[in-house]
Amino acid sequence: MAAPYLQIALLAAIAWLARRALFRVGPSPVASGAIVMAAGIFGLASLDRIPLLPADCLTTFALALLLLWAFIAASYFSAWRQGRLPGLVAAPNDGFAVGTWVAGTAVMARLLLAGVPEWRAAVVVLALLACALWLWYLAIVLRGFRAVLASPARLRVTGRILLSTVSTQSLVLLAWHLWPDADWLRAPATLLLVLGYLFYGAGLLLVVQRYLRETGWTLSEDWDNTNCILHGAMSITGLAVAATGLLPAWLGLATWLYVLAMLVLVEAVEVARMARRARLHGLRKGVFTYHVSQWSRNFTFGMFYAFTLAMAGAYAQSPLVAALEPVLAPLIAGGPCVVLFFLLLEAGLWAGAHSRCGALPAAPQPLAINEYAKEQRQ
Repeated sequence: MAAPYLQIALLAAIAWLARRALFRVGPSPVASGAIVMAAGIFGLASLDRIPLLPADCLTTFALALLLLWAFIAASYFSAWRQGRLPGLVAAPNDGFAVGTWVAGTAVMARLLLAGVPEWRAAVVVLALLACALWLWYLAIVLRGFRAVLASPARLRVTGRILLSTVSTQSLVLLAWHLWPDADWLRAPATLLLVLGYLFYGAGLLLVVQRYLRETGWTLSEDWDNTNCILHGAMSITGLAVAATGLLPAWLGLATWLYVLAMLVLVEAVEVARMARRARLHGLRKGVFTYHVSQWSRNFTFGMFYAFTLAMAGAYAQSPLVAALEPVLAPLIAGGPCVVLFFLLLEAGLWAGAHSRCGALPAAPQPLAINEYAKEQRQ
């Protein structure tokens, strides 16, 4: 029991010293919960599959991430005490980003349950906090959907709108892992699963409409980092279906096939966008800049791997998927190292952008969507 307390005390001291000595301190952007989401799903699905790591590294990783979660939560608490919080979430796209708070807290709770199971009381507290945040977030989501629907241009909505799905399904997974034998969970969990699918369908339609209705948009400047949640939101939905067994198994398999197709499509667009930005702005400014929304890609890659791993037993039963076996085997074997590579790359970009030396540029982090502000003034 004492070892985790000693570890977290040592980690806290190191983090505080490093933060003071090496990094510029500032308020956390609204979507900073995505950092915890990305790291958390890596810890849950990939960490124990990385070669040469010690067997007890999950405990240390969970405690380190808990400290990061606490730093981010403290920043939001400070914004609330100073009266800045309503302004941070007023614009719909910023409001949808609050879903990272819900999902980040839920993933953090699951990781702590796996890495430090004796801290179950702390996990329950985090679970209750995630539920409270989701209820508050639900009002923000409904308000955001109304605002987007009222705008012919769809308020330049992005993949952030699909965090409504991600946050909802993260609660299902947390509750199912925390109370796996509770019959009372079956009905509300099923309801949340269905609600997550509905949120996804509505969000997907609005994102597609935005790009169809907006004239003059360019791939290099107007395709948003968070559009990768087009496949990530369905990955966590399919994982919830596979983990709970509350919906038909064929739906989980169909969801995985959809995710695979969407991942190929979206990431092909991302590669084209990266090439375009490199030509226009150069590699450093066009590609290797930091923005908090980039963590969503780490989360979606990690979630796709977790979903693929959870569905491994079902692949042999489907002739359609069995044909993909030459691709699936190396994906399952090498996926953790790929997820780790992108996680370390993003962490390096973050460190470069926030270091006192300022080695790498950081992209602007707007607090509000101008289109929404203009419509509110009219």
